[in-house]
Amino acid sequence: MRKFLIFLTLIISFQSWVKADDIRDFQIEGITVRDSLLEYFSLEEIKKFNSYFYKNKEYKILQTNIISDNYDSIEVTVKNGDNSYKIYQVLGGIFYKNNIKNCHNKQIEIDTEFTDLFTNNVKKTSWEKKHSADKTGNSFSKAIQYEFNSNDVVRISCYDWSKKFEDEVGYTDNLRVTIIDSYFRNWLNTVAHK
Repeated sequence: MRKFLIFLTLIISFQSWVKADDIRDFQIEGITVRDSLLEYFSLEEIKKFNSYFYKNKEYKILQTNIISDNYDSIEVTVKNGDNSYKIYQVLGGIFYKNNIKNCHNKQIEIDTEFTDLFTNNVKKTSWEKKHSADKTGNSFSKAIQYEFNSNDVVRISCYDWSKKFEDEVGYTDNLRVTIIDSYFRNWLNTVAHK
């Protein structure tokens, strides 16, 4: 009987890792939204991250090129001036210099894994559109998004930058896996670029 209970406990524990019912069940390199960045890095390490601000500077992106088997860079978004460093968005990026086909292949591979991971409380959508940052109209983004009942999202995106835009701005074709808190998502859609 004791062996059966241990086996049953292991099965239940394994299932909670296999299916993601809540955005906090999903992590990028162990990092998830609504935690403090201080749980993962010291203040001294955080101060060495590159910082980028949104237009109105309410939030900032902290970017690091950590050593990882899965990603070339990790970005987190925190509120500017928040000493607790609460995380509102986590992004893992993979660079595909002039190789958007491999980016799309990786996107399909990750989508297949996510489709099995997320349960029925997630709405899946996808789109492809011109990227507004490139005024030539020759850069594109292709995204697959999983939206939870809470309005939190996980998104897999490929960014295909035009050669001219890459040369001018220094961007590289890339894949991004992003976890976005619902509060921050609303802010992005209504305030971020005003």
